[in-house]
Formats: sequence, structure tokens, C-alpha cells
Amino acid sequence: MTYKPSGIIISGNSCSGKSRTARPLLTSPKVVGIGTGDICRHHGECDTQLGEDIRFYMNKGAQVPDKILMPLFVDYTSQLIHNDPQDTYLEGVLDGHSFDKDSKLVLDGIPRNPFQVPLVSSIVQVDGVYFIDTPDEECLNRGLAKYSDRKGRADDKSEVLIARFTEFHTKVKPAMMAYENLRTIDGLKEPNVRQRELLEHMVQDGVIPSLGFLELPDKFNPFKTSDI
Repeated sequence: MTYKPSGIIISGNSCSGKSRTARPLLTSPKVVGIGTGDICRHHGECDTQLGEDIRFYMNKGAQVPDKILMPLFVDYTSQLIHNDPQDTYLEGVLDGHSFDKDSKLVLDGIPRNPFQVPLVSSIVQVDGVYFIDTPDEECLNRGLAKYSDRKGRADDKSEVLIARFTEFHTKVKPAMMAYENLRTIDGLKEPNVRQRELLEHMVQDGVIPSLGFLELPDKFNPFKTSDI
């Protein structure tokens, strides 16, 4: 894969608010998002050896090993930038629009450890890194609330969440510290405030030339509505 798309990384602890913060951004026709957690859950639902292997780690709250995850990431990223989705997950990611040289790639959940940083940088031109900083206690409360409402993932249970928090602090956070252009967004702020800060940072960092570049629909524009 010789072409390196421009992209950003959004990182944070489990249930830190990453997805909610990025929600308006991902409605842009100029943006395509890829989440390694989503990829793993997609395969984990399949009755295959790969699915079984992934479930073994996810059900414990452990990271899926690099030898399994990174080939998936490389393959899926290649399919995206060549507009050649080969399964239902990527078809949903592209959602009817194509990836071109002006598109921005949003990476969620990778790199997950310091060893993945150089590989990610060899595939994607990382123009911005945004860390949603939310205390573990708040992340735990959010995760348990989703689980009790039956809106959470199967692994949103206290013992699994706590294990994922440990993985985050020992592996993911050190990986984020490797980026000199890291910006931190307070995960305790209201979602629409976080959403606006993310978009403003992207303009300030030169990731996008202006907010207008994103062509956000009004109903998903955090500067025009607060309920996204």
C-alpha cells in the first residue's frame, strides 16, 4: 500500500466518550472512520476460528494480540482507501460514499500499544492525535449504566471493564504519549462541548482547512445543535 491517506487518531479509555465525541465528524462525507474494536467485534460474532480466537481475548477484557489485529487493520485500511469493501463491516463504514485523496481517515482504537505506533505511521499520515481524558470511575459508571440498560456491549461488565482499564493505562496511554502533536479533551465536559473542541483542534492543527470543509449536515453540526 503505497498511498498514505491523511488521518487522525481518537483515543481514550473504554467508555470515555470517544464515539460520542467523534459522532458529528463521522457524518461528514469527507471522513471515513475505522475502529479496531468494531473490527474485532464484527469478527467475534462470526463462527470461524478467527472469531473464536478474538472472543477468547475480548471476553477477558484483554487486547487482541498484534499478530491477529494488525493484519486485519492493514487489510481493512487498504480496502477502504481503494474503495473495495469485501465484507458488511466495511460496506457500512463507507455507507455509500467513496474515499478519495481529500478524504480524512479517523482511527479509533489504534495504536493500542507503543509497538503499533510505527506501523500505523507507515500506513496513515497522522496529522492529529486527540485523547479523550475521562477518569476510570466515570468510565466504569458509564459502562455499567449501558450494560444495565441492555445498550452496552457483552463485555461491558465491571470485571471486564476494569481489566480493559488496566490494559489502557499500561499499553494504550504510553502509545499516545509517543505523539508530540497529542491534544487532550476533557471527557467530563458535555458531549457537544467535546465535539466542538475536536473540530476546532482539527482546524488549528491544519488537519482540515476549515469547518466548512466537512460539509456537516445541520442536525449533526455541534455549532448549530447541542443534541447529537
